[in-house]
Amino acid sequence: MKYFFRLYMILGFSLTISGLLGQSVGFEMPAGKGKIDIPFEYYNNFILVKVKFNKVFTLKFIFDTGAEHTILTKREITDILAIPYGRTFQVMGSDLQKTLIAHLVKDINLETGLATAFKQDILVLDEDYFRFEEFTGTEVHGILGADLFRRFVVKINYQRRLISLYNPKYYTPPTSSKYDTYTIKVHKSKPYINGNVFAQKDTIDCNFLIDTGASMALLLNTFAHKNFELPPNTIKSNVGAGLGGFIEGYTGRVQNLRFAQYDLQNVITSFQDQEPILNRDSTFFRNGIIGNEILNRFTIILNYPLEKIYFKPNRKFKRKFVYDKSGLTLITAGQLNNTLVVQNVLPDTPAAEAGIFRGDIIKSINGIPASFLSLKNATNMLRSKAGKTIRIKLERIGYPVKRKFVLRDLI
Repeated sequence: MKYFFRLYMILGFSLTISGLLGQSVGFEMPAGKGKIDIPFEYYNNFILVKVKFNKVFTLKFIFDTGAEHTILTKREITDILAIPYGRTFQVMGSDLQKTLIAHLVKDINLETGLATAFKQDILVLDEDYFRFEEFTGTEVHGILGADLFRRFVVKINYQRRLISLYNPKYYTPPTSSKYDTYTIKVHKSKPYINGNVFAQKDTIDCNFLIDTGASMALLLNTFAHKNFELPPNTIKSNVGAGLGGFIEGYTGRVQNLRFAQYDLQNVITSFQDQEPILNRDSTFFRNGIIGNEILNRFTIILNYPLEKIYFKPNRKFKRKFVYDKSGLTLITAGQLNNTLVVQNVLPDTPAAEAGIFRGDIIKSINGIPASFLSLKNATNMLRSKAGKTIRIKLERIGYPVKRKFVLRDLI
């Protein structure tokens, strides 16, 4: 299964610390600059930006429009630098059982490209609860939240792998012949857009978070709609990973998603069926999330000061939404993140019927050694056409295992 992991920091977390974090300025441009370009890497639908941390370490952070605050997930970095910790927070994990710990640190300097953020307040997790490496296949050290870039006009060019920050004082909006313009609402530094989905017999109006920290296409909160019914051919699955656990729900397709001037058909959708633990005002009446599997079909410009968004479809716009056909969720492990491991096997799927188990180590797929396969490569092989035979060599508790199955449509 393709892992649609939104980085769910439970909402109470943001509400608890919002009033305690200082009003840091965020990124600044050199004098006289109207634009800064920041290259990024793109791993498994996550945007990764290299950041110089306190002028010492070059780290990788996820560029996340859906996170209000910047978070360091690797406490060893601040430990090595002997940075003092301020207030400590106890946070309920996303499994609503485990208590997690985060620390406030102050006066952190961050640099990426020519953008600099001085004396920034950030959060440091006591442990690496997210384990981003498993889902990206590369080392990740934290999240760049909107507190760093909300003062700018932000352009994300997925094709060129480039983020551009513009000084709004000198920014000229694009012409209507190249970009479509739409109004958004920025709430607690996060952008929201109105739209609707057609599922089963009903058209449902939604308020979507525009979330570059989400690798999924679309997530819908089923609790937000009184008469909501799941579409046919949905499967029970983990729809997200968060602080302390997985969030259970269902995966299927909606017949149509409409936002701005665009209609997308048969969109792979994660359906979250967990009841909210906070009042609706705290979620800003959010019905769902639009993530990178949709956003990467456009060049996007977020004009935070004017609450506008500009869309230009790219060559991926008309591609079909393709889902896994094996029932496997793969992650990476090992010191170099180059070992492919079975993280989960959905019941009643080709992989489950072939006798593949959680914890099996992938040695080869259809004759290609796992050492030659990235996480994305392996995932794409399991999304091939229905009817394709997959021959897979595994290691299980030190013993070699061979399995074979035929891909089929699951949703």
